[in-house]
Amino acid sequence: PVVSGFALSWHSVTGKRYWVDRAASSPTATWSRVAGPFMDTSPMNVYTDTPPAGPVSWWFRIGAE
Repeated sequence: PVVSGFALSWHSVTGKRYWVDRAASSPTATWSRVAGPFMDTSPMNVYTDTPPAGPVSWWFRIGAE
């Protein structure tokens, strides 16, 4: 269990590299890379993030190459 923060999980594809970006409050805000790139852990990737105190809403996006 995650005590504070967010646990993100997604289905992965073997051989792909992934990263996680985060933005505060709005998807149009400035995005920051918070993890990666890292290789897949098929069949499921999991990343736990504990954002700094501040805005109530956080947006995340996961990228792959």
